[in-house]
Amino acid sequence: MAVDGTMTVDAPDRPGWPMRCASLLKPLYFWAAAQLPGPGRDPQQWAALAEPAVRLSANDPTVQIWDDCGADPLLNTIASLTGVLFTSDPTGRRTFGRVLVRAEEVARAYAALAAAAGTDADVAGRLLGWMREVPAQQTFGARTAAAAALGVPPGDVGVKCGWFTDEDETVLRTHAVTVTRLTDGQVRGTAVLTALPLAAAQRTSYRRLYVEGPEVLPLHQDHAAPRIAEETSLLLA
Repeated sequence: MAVDGTMTVDAPDRPGWPMRCASLLKPLYFWAAAQLPGPGRDPQQWAALAEPAVRLSANDPTVQIWDDCGADPLLNTIASLTGVLFTSDPTGRRTFGRVLVRAEEVARAYAALAAAAGTDADVAGRLLGWMREVPAQQTFGARTAAAAALGVPPGDVGVKCGWFTDEDETVLRTHAVTVTRLTDGQVRGTAVLTALPLAAAQRTSYRRLYVEGPEVLPLHQDHAAPRIAEETSLLLA
């Protein structure tokens, strides 16, 4: 099993610096929530929250699970499941979006999620299934690139992306994870994190447009998707 990660940033003096996750960890949050007291322990309620959070990157159910379970229990449970302890940026304003990530850590965590998926019906398997149903406009070319590199249909590639730039940032964060189970049972995956400079005028326009997330997808597509696709291909070469 191999899930590899890379980070593309215009900050060569700070290799491997952690950045805010921008929705990248939603499947991991719901994997952890299923182990904790709260709505995650009710299978129907868990699925009603987890599916839109993973498949459509809905924020409201993610905020609900974050608030109900608590940040520390969620992150500590992810650590027990994956061996990766994510921390939060104390200056960040956005609940689950304050979590700091490095590409290698994200790759290790998703490798653990893939290893835990015994069937398509268990918690990890359902999360990966919803990742395979993420709409194309939310994949920034990562699904197409992974499918081409691995020689599989695009529908076999699970994807979770995150996209955001906060008011205190000068970069556009666009991140993508892919997880693909091959016909021989092997799993290949990628974690690509980007933080690309964004002009002041574009940041102002972004703040006017942003409501729930889909409104700003075209900017991320134009600005970051070529890098996401290229790095995904290189990791799987």
